[in-house]
Amino acid sequence: MSLVAWVESPLQLVNAVEHAHALGEPTRILVRSGVATLDDVAGAIEPSLPEGTMLERGLASAFTSRAGRARSLLAGDLYSGQLRVVLAAGPVKELVVVDDGAAMLSLAEQLATGAAATRPANAEGILMRSLGGVATRRVRALMAEGRVTVRTAYDDADSVRALAEMGARVVRNDYAWTRTAAGRLSENLDGTVVVGSAMVADSLVRPERYREWLVTLASAGDATYLPHRRENARDVADYATIPGLRVYRPGIALELVLAQQPRVSRVVTLPSSVVATLTHILPETVALEMTPVPDTWWTETAAAEFRTMVRRIEENR
Repeated sequence: MSLVAWVESPLQLVNAVEHAHALGEPTRILVRSGVATLDDVAGAIEPSLPEGTMLERGLASAFTSRAGRARSLLAGDLYSGQLRVVLAAGPVKELVVVDDGAAMLSLAEQLATGAAATRPANAEGILMRSLGGVATRRVRALMAEGRVTVRTAYDDADSVRALAEMGARVVRNDYAWTRTAAGRLSENLDGTVVVGSAMVADSLVRPERYREWLVTLASAGDATYLPHRRENARDVADYATIPGLRVYRPGIALELVLAQQPRVSRVVTLPSSVVATLTHILPETVALEMTPVPDTWWTETAAAEFRTMVRRIEENR
């Protein structure tokens, strides 16, 4: 029974390929259409895919695609409404869950406690909450039967270890394919790289505080800024005017950019999924620095659940 994957972001795509590489068996990765940069990443990595792995691009619906009929399914994001429908109505008998960033921490806690699978930072409607409850029950039932694999960079987290105690097979994602087979897909970078965050675009942190952080980093020496794919173009254009800060849009997943950069000495980021992924990807010669989010940065719209998730990332570092 060949594995079918449904992915909706560049990181999900990379993690699906990592699982296919580790599995060594035929895998069909379905790539959702209409997602910024996702198709670009798919095109860039397609020549380097593991043997037996294929991409199917330009798909609008998981349920009406092969994912809706799959008995063996890889979920790029269990919070996705598309995948919640598939789990509620589809014939899934074997499930693989990969990281969609640090959301794995909250998802694992919800699965472990039986709470409905709902995004921490979103106020979801009754339909999505109901589907989240169905998804949790289906995954817990499959775990009890030993039919769930979790491939994650957060394998040491307490909430993820709890899933192993419930019957899931938890496997560390060490990004072996990304480190060795992705190839050089971007230009050479030097010195300090600053990883952009979507927290300003999502109205979670105050934009003036975020900009002050960038000014401080750039004042210490030339730095390259890699914008998050959801950042506002006007904000990014403004950051490009900061003395000493160069903006570079590689058009591919951050992990693929930084996997092979011999002249980079330091990577700086706010708490996010990249803390876990880059820990496995960056060479030992590169310092990975995480800047905690001060309380004065948060906006009134930053939900307590989201702040808690950020604190967990800071603590797990």
